[in-house]
Amino acid sequence: MLFLCQTLFFRKIEKNLYQLADFIGCMSPKNISFIAEKNPTINIKKLRLLPNWEEVCKYEEADINIRSKYNLNDKFIVLYGGNIGIPQNLRILLKLAERKKTLKDIIFLIIGKGTEKVTLMKQAKKMNLNNVCLYLIPI
Repeated sequence: MLFLCQTLFFRKIEKNLYQLADFIGCMSPKNISFIAEKNPTINIKKLRLLPNWEEVCKYEEADINIRSKYNLNDKFIVLYGGNIGIPQNLRILLKLAERKKTLKDIIFLIIGKGTEKVTLMKQAKKMNLNNVCLYLIPI
C-alpha cells in the first residue's frame, strides 16, 4: 500500500512539473514518444530532443601500435574513460591502484576531462602512484 501511495504521489509531482515546464528535454525520439503517450495532456511542442551523445567518427586503423606508443606492452590495463568529476569518485580508483602497486604488470589508465582532473593528478602524484596514467582531454 505504501508503494502505491508513493507512486501516486511522485506521479502527481511529475505531472505538475510537466505543466509548469516551458520545455522538456528528451534524449531520444523514443523518449519523446514515450512521454507524449504516457502524458496525453502535455503540449507536444514542449518536448525537445536534447541528445547526450556525439556522432561517432568513422574508425580508421592506426598506423602505430597504441600499446607500444604509450609503453603499455605486456600490461593488464584497468581503463576508465569519461568525465572526471566529483560524482565519479575516481579517488576510489587511486586507492585501488595504491593497493596494487606491487603488481608491476597492472596499469590504471584514466582518460577524460572534468572539474576534478587537476585534483586527481595531484592526488596520484602525492600517493606516488607509478601504476596510474592520466591522459586528460582539454576542455
